Amino acid sequence: MTTTGGSFAAAVASRFDRAAETYDSAADIQRRTAYRVAAAIGALPLRFGASALEIGCGTGNLTDHLIRDPRLAALVVNDIAPSMIRVCRQRVGAISGKRVAFRVGDASRGGAQGIFDLVAGNLVLQWFAEPRAGLRYLAARLAPGGYLVLSSLGPASFASWKRICAEAGIPARTRQFETIDALETEAQDMLEMAFSTETLTVPHADMRGFLSSLRGIGATAPEPGVAAAPFRARRDMVRKFGGRPLEAEYQVVLLVGRRHGAGEK
Repeated sequence: MTTTGGSFAAAVASRFDRAAETYDSAADIQRRTAYRVAAAIGALPLRFGASALEIGCGTGNLTDHLIRDPRLAALVVNDIAPSMIRVCRQRVGAISGKRVAFRVGDASRGGAQGIFDLVAGNLVLQWFAEPRAGLRYLAARLAPGGYLVLSSLGPASFASWKRICAEAGIPARTRQFETIDALETEAQDMLEMAFSTETLTVPHADMRGFLSSLRGIGATAPEPGVAAAPFRARRDMVRKFGGRPLEAEYQVVLLVGRRHGAGEK
Protein backbone atom coordinates (compact mmCIF):
# COMPACT_ATOMS: atom_id res chain seq x y z
CA MET A 1 0.00 0.00 0.00
CA THR A 2 1.30 3.45 -0.89
CA THR A 3 0.85 6.66 1.06
CA THR A 4 -0.03 9.82 -0.86
CA GLY A 5 0.89 13.32 0.27
CA GLY A 6 -2.71 13.94 1.30
CA SER A 7 -2.79 11.01 3.72
CA PHE A 8 0.80 11.28 4.92
CA ALA A 9 0.00 13.59 7.85
CA ALA A 10 -2.67 11.16 9.07
CA ALA A 11 -0.20 8.27 8.86
CA VAL A 12 2.38 10.26 10.83
CA ALA A 13 -0.18 11.25 13.47
CA SER A 14 -1.39 7.67 13.91
CA ARG A 15 2.08 6.20 14.35
CA PHE A 16 3.30 8.83 16.78
CA ASP A 17 0.06 8.65 18.72
CA ARG A 18 0.54 4.92 19.28
CA ALA A 19 4.18 5.42 20.31
CA ALA A 20 3.63 7.98 23.08
CA GLU A 21 4.17 5.46 25.88
CA THR A 22 7.33 3.89 24.38
CA TYR A 23 8.86 7.04 22.91
CA ASP A 24 11.15 8.05 25.76
CA SER A 25 12.75 4.61 26.00
CA ALA A 26 13.91 4.86 22.36
CA ALA A 27 14.45 8.62 21.93
CA ASP A 28 18.17 8.98 22.62
CA ILE A 29 18.80 11.00 19.46
CA GLN A 30 15.81 13.22 20.15
CA ARG A 31 17.11 14.04 23.63
CA ARG A 32 20.56 14.85 22.30
CA THR A 33 19.27 17.11 19.55
CA ALA A 34 16.88 18.85 21.97
CA TYR A 35 19.92 20.02 23.94
CA ARG A 36 21.42 21.40 20.74
CA VAL A 37 18.27 23.25 19.76
CA ALA A 38 17.94 24.64 23.30
CA ALA A 39 21.57 25.81 23.24
CA ALA A 40 20.99 27.63 19.95
CA ILE A 41 17.90 29.31 21.41
CA GLY A 42 19.85 30.26 24.53
CA ALA A 43 22.36 32.14 22.36
CA LEU A 44 19.68 34.29 20.71
CA PRO A 45 19.04 37.90 21.85
CA LEU A 46 15.39 37.24 22.71
CA ARG A 47 13.64 39.94 24.71
CA PHE A 48 12.17 39.20 28.11
CA GLY A 49 8.44 38.65 27.78
CA ALA A 50 8.82 36.93 24.40
CA SER A 51 6.24 34.51 23.00
CA ALA A 52 7.14 31.13 21.53
CA LEU A 53 5.60 28.31 19.51
CA GLU A 54 7.02 24.80 19.71
CA ILE A 55 5.98 22.46 16.91
CA GLY A 56 6.11 18.67 17.18
CA CYS A 57 6.69 18.63 20.92
CA GLY A 58 6.61 14.83 21.26
CA THR A 59 6.93 13.89 24.91
CA GLY A 60 8.55 17.22 25.80
CA ASN A 61 12.32 16.90 25.36
CA LEU A 62 12.59 20.44 23.99
CA THR A 63 9.53 21.71 25.87
CA ASP A 64 11.34 21.02 29.12
CA HIS A 65 14.05 23.49 28.08
CA LEU A 66 11.70 26.13 26.69
CA ILE A 67 9.47 26.23 29.73
CA ARG A 68 12.50 27.02 31.90
CA ASP A 69 13.77 29.87 29.69
CA PRO A 70 13.15 33.02 31.77
CA ARG A 71 12.80 35.19 28.65
CA LEU A 72 9.72 33.33 27.40
CA ALA A 73 6.50 34.55 28.98
CA ALA A 74 4.02 32.65 26.82
CA LEU A 75 4.46 29.27 25.13
CA VAL A 76 2.21 27.42 22.69
CA VAL A 77 3.07 23.72 22.47
CA ASN A 78 1.92 21.80 19.39
CA ASP A 79 1.95 18.22 18.19
CA ILE A 80 0.06 16.32 15.53
CA ALA A 81 -0.53 13.38 17.91
CA PRO A 82 -2.98 13.81 20.82
CA SER A 83 -1.20 11.21 22.99
CA MET A 84 2.08 13.06 22.63
CA ILE A 85 0.41 16.25 23.83
CA ARG A 86 -1.03 14.37 26.80
CA VAL A 87 2.37 12.97 27.84
CA CYS A 88 4.10 16.34 27.32
CA ARG A 89 1.47 18.13 29.38
CA GLN A 90 1.97 15.65 32.22
CA ARG A 91 5.73 16.11 32.05
CA VAL A 92 5.83 19.90 32.23
CA GLY A 93 2.50 20.63 33.91
CA ALA A 94 4.04 21.01 37.37
CA ILE A 95 6.29 23.85 36.20
CA SER A 96 4.52 27.15 36.84
CA GLY A 97 5.19 30.77 36.01
CA LYS A 98 4.36 30.73 32.29
CA ARG A 99 1.25 30.88 30.17
CA VAL A 100 1.34 27.53 28.37
CA ALA A 101 -1.25 26.36 25.83
CA PHE A 102 -1.28 22.89 24.26
CA ARG A 103 -2.65 22.46 20.75
CA VAL A 104 -3.14 19.36 18.61
CA GLY A 105 -2.77 19.86 14.87
CA ASP A 106 -0.58 19.65 11.78
CA ALA A 107 1.79 22.59 12.20
CA SER A 108 2.58 22.58 8.47
CA ARG A 109 -1.04 23.01 7.41
CA GLY A 110 -2.68 25.58 9.62
CA GLY A 111 -2.44 23.68 12.89
CA ALA A 112 -0.34 26.44 14.43
CA GLN A 113 -1.95 29.86 14.49
CA GLY A 114 -0.68 33.17 15.81
CA ILE A 115 2.42 35.34 15.54
CA PHE A 116 5.44 34.63 17.76
CA ASP A 117 8.88 35.94 18.65
CA LEU A 118 10.26 32.39 18.45
CA VAL A 119 9.22 29.26 16.59
CA ALA A 120 11.15 26.11 17.48
CA GLY A 121 11.04 22.41 16.74
CA ASN A 122 13.19 19.37 17.35
CA LEU A 123 13.43 16.76 14.58
CA VAL A 124 10.00 17.56 13.21
CA LEU A 125 10.41 19.31 9.84
CA GLN A 126 11.21 16.00 8.11
CA TRP A 127 7.75 14.73 9.09
CA PHE A 128 5.92 17.45 7.18
CA ALA A 129 4.24 16.14 4.03
CA GLU A 130 5.78 19.13 2.21
CA PRO A 131 8.78 20.33 4.26
CA ARG A 132 9.65 23.31 2.07
CA ALA A 133 6.10 24.65 2.06
CA GLY A 134 5.94 23.95 5.80
CA LEU A 135 9.09 25.99 6.34
CA ARG A 136 7.47 28.98 4.68
CA TYR A 137 4.35 28.54 6.79
CA LEU A 138 6.43 28.53 9.98
CA ALA A 139 8.39 31.60 8.85
CA ALA A 140 5.06 33.38 8.40
CA ARG A 141 4.27 32.68 12.06
CA LEU A 142 7.17 34.93 13.10
CA ALA A 143 6.95 38.56 14.06
CA PRO A 144 9.37 40.81 12.15
CA GLY A 145 12.80 40.12 13.63
CA GLY A 146 11.57 36.88 15.20
CA TYR A 147 13.61 33.68 15.26
CA LEU A 148 13.10 30.21 13.83
CA VAL A 149 15.20 27.37 15.30
CA LEU A 150 14.67 23.87 13.93
CA SER A 151 16.54 20.61 13.84
CA SER A 152 15.80 18.15 11.07
CA LEU A 153 17.42 15.21 9.31
CA GLY A 154 19.54 15.52 6.18
CA PRO A 155 19.80 13.18 3.18
CA ALA A 156 22.89 11.38 4.54
CA SER A 157 20.80 9.90 7.37
CA PHE A 158 20.43 6.08 7.57
CA ALA A 159 23.16 5.48 5.01
CA SER A 160 23.90 1.96 6.29
CA TRP A 161 20.25 0.97 6.19
CA LYS A 162 19.89 2.34 2.65
CA ARG A 163 22.93 0.33 1.51
CA ILE A 164 21.45 -2.88 2.91
CA CYS A 165 18.14 -2.22 1.18
CA ALA A 166 19.89 -1.40 -2.10
CA GLU A 167 21.92 -4.60 -1.92
CA ALA A 168 18.74 -6.55 -1.24
CA GLY A 169 17.01 -4.82 -4.14
CA ILE A 170 14.12 -3.36 -2.11
CA PRO A 171 13.11 0.25 -1.38
CA ALA A 172 14.30 1.62 1.96
CA ARG A 173 11.03 3.59 2.32
CA THR A 174 12.71 6.15 4.55
CA ARG A 175 11.85 9.78 3.94
CA GLN A 176 13.60 11.66 1.16
CA PHE A 177 15.11 14.28 3.44
CA GLU A 178 15.48 17.81 2.11
CA THR A 179 18.89 19.27 1.31
CA ILE A 180 20.09 22.46 2.94
CA ASP A 181 20.17 24.16 -0.47
CA ALA A 182 16.51 23.33 -1.08
CA LEU A 183 15.42 24.68 2.29
CA GLU A 184 17.51 27.83 2.00
CA THR A 185 16.26 28.57 -1.50
CA GLU A 186 12.64 28.10 -0.44
CA ALA A 187 12.62 30.65 2.37
CA GLN A 188 15.46 33.08 1.68
CA ASP A 189 13.00 35.85 0.82
CA MET A 190 11.51 35.55 4.34
CA LEU A 191 14.45 34.55 6.52
CA GLU A 192 18.10 35.20 7.10
CA MET A 193 19.36 31.66 7.73
CA ALA A 194 22.39 29.84 9.08
CA PHE A 195 22.77 26.07 8.89
CA SER A 196 25.06 23.60 10.63
CA THR A 197 25.24 19.81 10.41
CA GLU A 198 26.64 16.96 12.44
CA THR A 199 26.26 13.20 12.22
CA LEU A 200 25.17 11.29 15.32
CA THR A 201 25.24 7.51 15.36
CA VAL A 202 23.42 4.84 17.31
CA PRO A 203 24.77 1.26 17.16
CA HIS A 204 22.30 -1.62 17.03
CA ALA A 205 23.05 -5.29 17.54
CA ASP A 206 21.10 -6.19 14.41
CA MET A 207 18.44 -5.09 11.97
CA ARG A 208 15.66 -6.03 14.36
CA GLY A 209 17.04 -3.66 16.99
CA PHE A 210 17.21 -0.80 14.50
CA LEU A 211 13.65 -1.29 13.27
CA SER A 212 12.39 -1.73 16.83
CA SER A 213 13.92 1.62 17.79
CA LEU A 214 12.06 3.34 14.96
CA ARG A 215 8.79 1.71 15.99
CA GLY A 216 9.44 2.77 19.58
CA ILE A 217 9.33 6.45 18.66
CA GLY A 218 6.69 6.09 15.95
CA ALA A 219 9.07 6.97 13.10
CA THR A 220 7.68 4.44 10.64
CA ALA A 221 5.49 6.40 8.22
CA PRO A 222 6.90 5.53 4.78
CA GLU A 223 7.80 8.00 2.07
CA PRO A 224 4.59 8.87 0.18
CA GLY A 225 4.18 6.93 -3.04
CA VAL A 226 6.80 4.25 -2.25
CA ALA A 227 5.27 0.80 -2.15
CA ALA A 228 6.44 -1.89 0.26
CA ALA A 229 8.58 -4.66 -1.17
CA PRO A 230 6.97 -8.09 -1.60
CA PHE A 231 7.01 -10.28 1.48
CA ARG A 232 9.45 -12.75 -0.07
CA ALA A 233 11.99 -10.02 -0.81
CA ARG A 234 11.75 -8.69 2.76
CA ARG A 235 12.06 -12.20 4.17
CA ASP A 236 15.15 -12.87 2.07
CA MET A 237 16.72 -9.59 3.22
CA VAL A 238 16.19 -10.54 6.87
CA ARG A 239 17.75 -13.95 6.28
CA LYS A 240 20.80 -12.44 4.57
CA PHE A 241 21.39 -9.32 6.66
CA GLY A 242 19.29 -9.71 9.79
CA GLY A 243 22.10 -10.91 12.05
CA ARG A 244 24.59 -8.18 11.20
CA PRO A 245 25.27 -5.22 13.51
CA LEU A 246 23.77 -2.05 12.08
CA GLU A 247 24.81 1.50 12.85
CA ALA A 248 22.09 4.11 12.37
CA GLU A 249 23.43 7.44 11.14
CA TYR A 250 21.48 10.63 11.81
CA GLN A 251 22.65 13.64 9.81
CA VAL A 252 21.29 16.37 12.04
CA VAL A 253 20.68 19.71 10.35
CA LEU A 254 20.27 22.73 12.62
CA LEU A 255 18.60 25.79 11.15
CA VAL A 256 18.69 29.15 12.90
CA GLY A 257 16.74 31.80 11.03
CA ARG A 258 15.64 35.37 11.62
CA ARG A 259 12.54 36.84 9.99
CA HIS A 260 13.31 39.91 7.94
CA GLY A 261 12.14 43.08 9.63
CA ALA A 262 10.19 45.86 7.97
CA GLY A 263 12.15 47.14 4.98
CA GLU A 264 14.73 44.30 5.14
CA LYS A 265 15.41 41.85 2.34
